[in-house]
Amino acid sequence: MSPDTIEVGISPIVATLSGVVVGGLVERLYRSWGRLWCEPSRCEVRYVAPDEMGGHKTLDSEEAGDDWGAEYAVGLDLYNGKEIPVGLRDISVVISYDGDKKQFSRPRDETSRRVSDHMSTYAYDTLELVNLAPRQWVRLKLLGNLEGAKISKDWRRIEFVAERRGLFGASEFRKVVASR
Repeated sequence: MSPDTIEVGISPIVATLSGVVVGGLVERLYRSWGRLWCEPSRCEVRYVAPDEMGGHKTLDSEEAGDDWGAEYAVGLDLYNGKEIPVGLRDISVVISYDGDKKQFSRPRDETSRRVSDHMSTYAYDTLELVNLAPRQWVRLKLLGNLEGAKISKDWRRIEFVAERRGLFGASEFRKVVASR
């Protein structure tokens, strides 16, 4: 067999394998094309103070003193517009107040509510990650606390923040939930 015959036989094989690899990469890029939607459905901030029973009572802002804080409740509707699953992790709620100061809060998942063994109160799990299936909506109900009277009175913006892993590494996902 001559070397020309071997080259003619190998060339179509290399071209075919290259086409398969390039085609697979293009398909993967196309499937990851899309957008992650986040629509706030509610955001409430309730002012609270300790009561005589060791719990909390809700106050109007005029009634509140120096020993009070606040609780937030945030509802989010998330939609994965991609054709591949998307995971969000390191979830937090960021409260901006008093200029450029920020407080980070690890939210609790309202859907994980259960009766606590001690004091017959409710307990919630911390929301650490969310897996979003392709082309589907997920509703999140988040709860958390704002510590300190200054933050509770002067908050300007509440944001949902998470880390999203993608084809080219991690990126931050940030959405303003409420502002005033």
